[in-house]
Amino acid sequence: MKESKKQKRALEELNVLDDFLLNEIITDTKYGKEFVHYFLKTVLGREVTVRNVNAQAIATPGDVEKRAIRMDVLTEAAIPNKTTVDIEMQAQTKRQGQNQKYDLRKRSRLYQALIDTNMMETGEDYEQLGDMLIIICAPFDLFGGNRVKYTFEHICSEAPELYLNDGAKRIFLNTKGQLGADRELQELLRYIESSSEENAVSSELQRIHEIVTEVKNAKERRERYMWAFEREMMIRDEGEEIGIERGIERGIERGQERVNHLTRILVEASRSEDIIRAASDLKYQEELFQEYGI
Repeated sequence: MKESKKQKRALEELNVLDDFLLNEIITDTKYGKEFVHYFLKTVLGREVTVRNVNAQAIATPGDVEKRAIRMDVLTEAAIPNKTTVDIEMQAQTKRQGQNQKYDLRKRSRLYQALIDTNMMETGEDYEQLGDMLIIICAPFDLFGGNRVKYTFEHICSEAPELYLNDGAKRIFLNTKGQLGADRELQELLRYIESSSEENAVSSELQRIHEIVTEVKNAKERRERYMWAFEREMMIRDEGEEIGIERGIERGIERGQERVNHLTRILVEASRSEDIIRAASDLKYQEELFQEYGI
C-alpha cells in the first residue's frame, strides 16, 4: 500500500497561520469579525471599524484564460477611509522550484491589480476607486532586515519625500522579526505562528486563544478537517499519478527526439552502418549521443 508523504496533524496542533484553521475562524459568524478587528488594529496601530468579512473570496480578470486569485480574508474597513483589505497567511516557507521571496512580491502585485479591477463598475470615475491594503503574514523575512513589519507605498524615485497617494499600500509581516514594531504586534505574530496557550501572553491574546480553542473543539469542524485532509490527499495522489504518466510520456517523446536527431546527423554524414548498428545496440547508440553532444 502506498504511504502518504504528508503526515496528518491533529486539529489541536494547527496554528492561525494554517489555512484550514484561519478559514474556520473567519467564517465563524460569531468570531470572524472580532478576530479581523483585533488583527488590523494591532498591525496598523490604530482603531479601525470592520464592516464585513469574507473568507476564500475569488477575484477574476473576466477572462477564463487568465489567472484568477483566491484571497484568505477579504474585508472592508474604515482606516479611517473606506478601505478594501486582503489578508494573506503564508504558512509555507518554501515552494519547490520557486523563489518564495520573489513569488510573494509578484503575488501581491497580481492581487492588487485584480482587487482594484473588481472594485470598480463599468463607467465609474477613477475617483470612485477606494483605498486598498494587502497584508501578507509569513514565518520568514522577505527582505532580510530582521524587521517585524515592512510597509510599501508608491513614492517618487527622484524625490523620495513625494508620495503618489494613490490609496494603495502593501504590508509584509515577518513572524520572526525583532525590529521596528511594538510589543503587541510581535506577540500577536508569535501567537499566529504558534497558537498555544503559552503564547497568549496578554488579555487580548487570551481572548483570541479562547476563540481559537472554541473553533478547534467544535465537532463539525473536526469532521470538516478530516474530510478536507482526505480530499487533499486524494487530489495529491491523483496529481502524482498524472505527473508520473506525463513524465513517462514526455520521457518517451524526448527519447524519440534524440534518436531522430542522431539519425539525421548520421544520414548527413553518410554513416548508414552506424544507423543500423545503433538501432539494435543501445550502448553504441549512447556512445553516438555523447559523440555528437545530443
